[in-house]
Amino acid sequence: MSELPTVLQEPEGLRAPWLLKILFGAVLVGLCALFAAVQLGSPLSRPDHRPLPAHAPVTLGLVEQTLIAHGRRGERERQSALSELARYHYQNREVGAVRIPIERAIDLTLERSSGASGEP
Repeated sequence: MSELPTVLQEPEGLRAPWLLKILFGAVLVGLCALFAAVQLGSPLSRPDHRPLPAHAPVTLGLVEQTLIAHGRRGERERQSALSELARYHYQNREVGAVRIPIERAIDLTLERSSGASGEP
């Protein structure tokens, strides 16, 4: 009868001293973070010794929430945009690019498209 071959086993790759050092370091960092959080959150750490508010003040991050069309700012923006759409001016003098009023641009586009297709 033949003998079974011997199977060689690799040595354990886990090194206990390294794992213990890493674990100890992680616990130490966690305890330091916990201590810092407690100290920063305590009223004694603040110069005026007042406790922190339970929630942020209402004015913090307050954004204008009215619709722009209904406010004074919206009216100013609208008037500015309408005046830009209704005037002739150079966009780039060197190239010869001009802006024309929107109504005139619509009329020119309609004329070109009806002339190209032959239909109104």
